[in-house]
Amino acid sequence: MPAKVEHLVATAGLSSAEAASRLRRDGFNELPDRERRNALSILAEVMRQPMALLLFASLSVTTTIVQESRSERVLESLRNLASPRIQVLRDGQLRYIAGRASHCWSRGESSGRCFRA
Repeated sequence: MPAKVEHLVATAGLSSAEAASRLRRDGFNELPDRERRNALSILAEVMRQPMALLLFASLSVTTTIVQESRSERVLESLRNLASPRIQVLRDGQLRYIAGRASHCWSRGESSGRCFRA
């Protein structure tokens, strides 16, 4: 046994008068009663803490980045729809090019109509 524990075992402990005096001075050895808090008050207390504010700010930034990335992809898809791709024959092979990059051709006519392959 450690020396401090041996010393306590060897003594008789507190006298009844000393124990009563300490009980009056310090109170019972129990957890203090607290009023129950509702979820809203707990949330308010948590949100006042700096770490919670930092977490909220980083979540907001992350959400913004995700939404902006999605918006960029949607805009790119809309650009692709606005500029349709066509299938053309180039150098003996079928390829897809932007519709605006094609040229009009006619079959012996000079009517100006476009026939796209």
